[in-house]
Amino acid sequence: MQDDAFYLFSGIELLSTSEGAERKHLRDGYRFDPTAGWTRTADLPRPAAAAPSPAVAMGQSTIAILGGDDGTIIDFKPLKEHPGFNRTLLAYHTITDTWRSLGDIPASRVTTSIVPWRGSSVIVSGEVSPGLRSPEIWAMVATGSQMQLGLFNTLGILVYLSGIVWIGWVCSRTNKSTDDFFRGGQQIPWWAAGLSIFATLLSSITFMAIPANAYHSGWALFLANSYVLITPLVIFVFLPFYRRLNVTSAYEYLELRFNIATRLAASTLFIFFQCGRIAIVLYLPALAIATVTNLNVSLCILVMGVLCIAYTAGGGIKAVIWTDVVQAVFLIGSALYCLGFLFHKIEGGLSGALVTASDYGHLFEKVNWDWDVGIASGWVILIGSLFHHLFPLTASQDVVQRYITTKDESGAARALWLNSIVSVAATATFFLIGTALFAYFRQFPEKLDPNLSNDAIVPFFIVSALPAGLAGLVIAGILAAAQSTISSSINSIATVVVTDFQQRLQPRRLDGFYLRSARWVSVVVGLVGMGIAQLMATSDIRSLYTAFIEVIGLFGGILSGLFLLGVFSRHASARGALAGTIISGGVLLYARSFHSLNAYAYAPIGVIVCVSVGWLFSFTAPERKNLSGLTVFNR
Repeated sequence: MQDDAFYLFSGIELLSTSEGAERKHLRDGYRFDPTAGWTRTADLPRPAAAAPSPAVAMGQSTIAILGGDDGTIIDFKPLKEHPGFNRTLLAYHTITDTWRSLGDIPASRVTTSIVPWRGSSVIVSGEVSPGLRSPEIWAMVATGSQMQLGLFNTLGILVYLSGIVWIGWVCSRTNKSTDDFFRGGQQIPWWAAGLSIFATLLSSITFMAIPANAYHSGWALFLANSYVLITPLVIFVFLPFYRRLNVTSAYEYLELRFNIATRLAASTLFIFFQCGRIAIVLYLPALAIATVTNLNVSLCILVMGVLCIAYTAGGGIKAVIWTDVVQAVFLIGSALYCLGFLFHKIEGGLSGALVTASDYGHLFEKVNWDWDVGIASGWVILIGSLFHHLFPLTASQDVVQRYITTKDESGAARALWLNSIVSVAATATFFLIGTALFAYFRQFPEKLDPNLSNDAIVPFFIVSALPAGLAGLVIAGILAAAQSTISSSINSIATVVVTDFQQRLQPRRLDGFYLRSARWVSVVVGLVGMGIAQLMATSDIRSLYTAFIEVIGLFGGILSGLFLLGVFSRHASARGALAGTIISGGVLLYARSFHSLNAYAYAPIGVIVCVSVGWLFSFTAPERKNLSGLTVFNR
């Protein structure tokens, strides 16, 4: 068993001849997937009949076959001088459908079992030659290889980190008020705000998980790239509300439209979501980099976290945005360099990679168009992603905050269009990297580490294949992607805590008091996120990208539903909004606990339940309130 499938290799076929039964040693292999049935794999380099079974699953995508009878010595006489069976350790890669040799095993055994025990694979007894069994016991332990970063790669990372700290220090000298700290004095150029939105939304999870997903499963998730479809709604409906109401926190609108309780409830949900997001975005790149290098996971988390806290607490939103601009350039530049390097190495370049991927169903060939919310079907991804992207662009403070940093509304609109265009192009680039990695490792299967996890394929390629120095800069690109998201989350939480809680519940304090509070909140939030990430580093947490999508769906669906209810309904009341929030949260928790749903199904459920329940409940508790400028009907 490996990669969610059952594999069957080699064996002996008995053929009836005039002289009796004849044995034919087989080299064919087969894969059984419960959803797709039986398919044939690449043939083995040699027969491996009666090899110890079951074969050993290594990493997430490798199957090891220990020796076996290759049929080269049949009816050997005398039996006492039989040289033994083949000792080659064969490795099959389930993604690239390729075979390679991992060297020889100390002793070959056939017609026996392999037993997993305390992290090793134990071979008990077995035949060393026909009819002769051995009392020996052997154990195999699979260990991954880690590479040294080296001097030039380390220098490249240090240069990047030093530049980020310098930008934060420069921006800290211009923060004189909370307006500077939270809104940048509304003097940020539109193109910088647009790149900042892009860098915030496309984190290190995107840099590593999307290529890894394309490398493993193809382009099905590219259907989730629906920013372009959401952007017009945001520009023509939501953006005018935030700009004309002159809010600092997005949740100020909810108090104006409903009441203070709705505002505080939404702010609390946002804070919990962002704390979890900080931890995941800190942990995932640290784990991936530590998997393939000699760096420690905790050290990576500490370095990224401390630097983010330093420049975010000191420089505020200006430091966040301008470091985001640098980090976006690093992100895009690193991706383009990796893509160019891969196409240079792959036979046939871009066309060769696409043909190879298409031949093995690694583009859109495996997209399932069933209406099944339990799987990653095309319809679930396409429709679910519309609701999924609705949250960050309409109801998430870290992105909405960019709308009010530009000089005017038209600048904010241009920033949104820039983010949309760059996001589509960048996502396509990341998927192409995954496709190119599939073609590259199919042509060079010997370069793969058998123990490698699929999520670590990008940093593994960077460290093992790219030239020294340049590999360090590309790793800096991964760190940049993580830091851009983390710093945005820290600053947005500080904005929400000070604006929605402190200024609202402790009014009439001097502005300097709130500015100091914002900086202290930034430090505390960063430390909390680092602490949760360190706990993850000591736990067995898998499928973080799926978990991240689920978290956005669970929290984001409710918040998006609140804003849609307020903007598109004159009838909705404060009690209805709170009822919609509570009931949609309960429905989502029930669905998460008792039903197997795809991660993209949660956001639509949250939005639909929140809006429908809130609207219907409002009939039981109608309110009379001046809604001038608060809905699309009376702006």
